[in-house]
Amino acid sequence: MKTRIVATTFHAVAMVALCLTPPATRTADGQTVRNAPVREARELLRLGDAVEVPDWLTFVSEPRLMLDGAGRLFVVPGRDPRVRVLNQDGDFIRYIGGSGTGPGEFASLYRAGFAGDTLWIQDQFAMRTSFFDTAGIHVRTEANTGRPEMGSGYARKMPLAGGRQLVVGPPGEAAGGERTRMAVAIGPRDGPGRDTVASVLESSSMEIEGVGSFAHRLVVAPPRHTRLPDGTGVLVVDWAIDVPDRLTLRRYDLDGRPAGESTLDFKLREIPDDVREAYIDEGVAMVKRTAESLPETVGEQVPANLRGAVIQGSIIPDHYPPIESFFVTRSGQVWLRVATSENDRSEWVVIGADGSPEFRVSAPPGVTFKAADGDRVWGTGTTNLDIPYIGLYDLITPEGR
Repeated sequence: MKTRIVATTFHAVAMVALCLTPPATRTADGQTVRNAPVREARELLRLGDAVEVPDWLTFVSEPRLMLDGAGRLFVVPGRDPRVRVLNQDGDFIRYIGGSGTGPGEFASLYRAGFAGDTLWIQDQFAMRTSFFDTAGIHVRTEANTGRPEMGSGYARKMPLAGGRQLVVGPPGEAAGGERTRMAVAIGPRDGPGRDTVASVLESSSMEIEGVGSFAHRLVVAPPRHTRLPDGTGVLVVDWAIDVPDRLTLRRYDLDGRPAGESTLDFKLREIPDDVREAYIDEGVAMVKRTAESLPETVGEQVPANLRGAVIQGSIIPDHYPPIESFFVTRSGQVWLRVATSENDRSEWVVIGADGSPEFRVSAPPGVTFKAADGDRVWGTGTTNLDIPYIGLYDLITPEGR
């Protein structure tokens, strides 16, 4: 049985904001998320939710979405090595990339983003990065130098604007009983010298000593980070995992210097005992299934006290994290998502570039917002037939508000 972990209704009680725009920092007094205006998401179009769709709308899973400076949508699928480019109305423009080993070709898309106006795409194992101009024409391909991407001592490298890059890793040495952590740093693409902006866990998944790591976790562990959409900096979102009653947003520029900070207070939301027990039971079942399928390897390594090993190898806090996910827009808005337990809807709180809460909005059932431009929001979902689709939504003010 697959355990579905859901959070209770979101309750934010107060916001203390420091300007996210350097150089000044100021406090926005008396603002609360609860008092932020409520917006509604009205569906404008839906793409790919039919059994028979054109090739460019064929996805194995819900794709990643990005917007460029002109408002065009870049759709990054999971397995197809071609990025789809759509106009603001959802019409297909072109593919970028293709299957192969030549310049601008990929075996499988791994990561993608923008460095200024330039699109960059990395292969699944990111041993090289290809760059494309605004017309989708391949400009160059660079090999990743330094430590290898995969295996012992790997580091993940992602281009930023201005010849800079974001580097995550390599993993450090774990202290006794603690998980391995990795530095998140900003530095030049062509030389040493990096400024660390955060320290993240190498993995928050369930880890069974002597057996391995499993794709099973109860909560997202802090801190989280993302590149700004145009590659001009990095945003770090952090909270205390033991008492997650305050969320902190920290922005860093291309030199790794702090460029602003804001904080958001939340009411604690306790994880029910039955939810924790369901997670542990599923973890035990996952290890047993793996041991049964690999009796001569995994089967001989399963601990006698498997339940205790699952608890020991998992992150099981007392409270839910304040958010589930987030993304940043090109205008500087930060969209923070907190799941609700009602009808698979998710509520979003949108923080402006000045650190103040702008509005709240709920996504339609089953839809995850992924990119926004003004009052237009792009998201993805899956139909009852497990067909992934893309949706475009317009933000409106409810009648009577």
